[in-house]
Amino acid sequence: MTDDVEYEKNRRNYVLAARLAKESELGGEALKELRRAAVRQFIVEYRNFEGTTLLVGEYEFTSDETRRLIADILSDPNIDKDGRAAFDDKGTMVFKTLKQQVTEWYRRHYQQPIESRSNV
Repeated sequence: MTDDVEYEKNRRNYVLAARLAKESELGGEALKELRRAAVRQFIVEYRNFEGTTLLVGEYEFTSDETRRLIADILSDPNIDKDGRAAFDDKGTMVFKTLKQQVTEWYRRHYQQPIESRSNV
């Protein structure tokens, strides 16, 4: 891993770290892990599902890769315990937990509930 990639990874700037890694032709599992970290960050920390959709497309995640990542996020027992669990869903005045938002995003994006897949 290059110094630039490591620096951005340590700063938790995973999108830039993944971009730098790709530009430096770093591949394999290291690049995949940076990309997974970027998508996870967009979901869990930023709550940015539009950005998540763009990253999943840019990174060419398969539906199975995405499902495994989402299942991992949903399996975290602390997913809704960070004090930001309830928030307004795009002005509808409907407050949803992060778990609800992630589940609905996956269902919209893949036209199926995550629970219908095996090995979740």
